[in-house]
Amino acid sequence: MTKSRILFVNGTPDNYIVQIKRISRKGIEHVNPGNCDLFHFLNSDHMTKAIFHLDINPTSSINLPQDISLIVNQISNADSHTKSLRKLSQRLSQYQDIIPVLNLPEQVLNTRRELIYQQLNKLPDLYVPKTIRIQPHSPTELINLIDLAEISFPAFICEVATHEKHAPILLRDKDSALELYTLAMDGRDFYLTQSIDCEEMEFDFVYRIIVIDGVPFLRHVRRVDQHKLNHHDYKAYLASHPESIQKEEKMFQDFEQKIKPRLQKHMIKIHQQVKLDFFGVDCCLLSDGQLLVFEVNANILDLNHLMPHYYYTHALEKLRSSVLKLLFNRIGG
Repeated sequence: MTKSRILFVNGTPDNYIVQIKRISRKGIEHVNPGNCDLFHFLNSDHMTKAIFHLDINPTSSINLPQDISLIVNQISNADSHTKSLRKLSQRLSQYQDIIPVLNLPEQVLNTRRELIYQQLNKLPDLYVPKTIRIQPHSPTELINLIDLAEISFPAFICEVATHEKHAPILLRDKDSALELYTLAMDGRDFYLTQSIDCEEMEFDFVYRIIVIDGVPFLRHVRRVDQHKLNHHDYKAYLASHPESIQKEEKMFQDFEQKIKPRLQKHMIKIHQQVKLDFFGVDCCLLSDGQLLVFEVNANILDLNHLMPHYYYTHALEKLRSSVLKLLFNRIGG
């Protein structure tokens, strides 16, 4: 049987900065934030893999390897990799009728937070906190932009493309916004997001859902006050809170029969709107049946960093097999 050859494409950040992980005789190994590492996550006897790192020089060409059966766009961050996504979209236009592409770059570009709000906020039974993209030059101008957008306090502000490294800043009222001189308000882009009252909306847990070809899978579940912790901090939290492990285990056990049926209709609507083959959703199910959506993006990078509990390991294998099925279905083999 002939093996399918699959090309995975990574992109260079707009600021050209990459983090060096290791230098050895084998070469330089660097971290690829903003890219979804399916290349190392997936293996099969029925495929061979190739990887391509795309630069952001607008004039350089892309010479694809021969006999490619499928192209997988791994560029997942529409804020930090705008140039890579635009270049890839332009270059792939000549191949799309010949070679199938997963996660078209032009669709990934539409996952900027303010665009997700615009796409989803009018859909029935979805609640998406209002998010706008602003370029303030001073705290006073920030206040004017907040008033113009009809966003009420409290609200969160975060510089675009930095939310993975820096937590959003809570603006409790106009005075706190006027005293906000810790941010470089020089015309750069910021996200401004309406805050919500978790207690009033009566939810305790945030789900990270991975959607593969329209089907939702549970990636992890966390208490609302813990869902922004990184992998290492959350691992330490679980070690000191064994009762949380029991609650998580129960939710994984109940997911297929009790949680997934409630999520499915919402994920179908989101999938139809964002038109991505694979993506992640941070969300909460509310008591009235609505889905509160915090974030939708093409990043399923954390698939390689699941917790060492059996229910996480089982979830990882289900995701792995589902992504492989998607790849081969798209190839037609």
